[in-house]
Amino acid sequence: MALISAKTIITSISLFHITLGFFFLTNPVTVADQSLVWVIGEAMGMPYSRNFETQSPALAFLAVGLAFFGITDLASFGLPEEVCLVQHWGVQGMSHHPPPACCPLNISPAIPY
Repeated sequence: MALISAKTIITSISLFHITLGFFFLTNPVTVADQSLVWVIGEAMGMPYSRNFETQSPALAFLAVGLAFFGITDLASFGLPEEVCLVQHWGVQGMSHHPPPACCPLNISPAIPY
């Protein structure tokens, strides 16, 4: 048995997406001022960017996209358990699509074996 269930992980990720979307929409500098973001940026040698100091249409689009992903993931859990797992993973993975032509061995990384 797993330590943390799949439903708990998906719920926490969807709430994280909604929270991140809220901060990108209202005050994007709070995301840029986080210590983890700064440490990862310094480790990668990235220069400090001032794009997060003001709101922009690109950040608003990102916020709406993140909030949409979070809300749709949470909405899939309102369904019965058998249906919600099929609906959620059916949207997330590419299990219903044929593999691309560049993959002649029918190996798809989105389908767990």
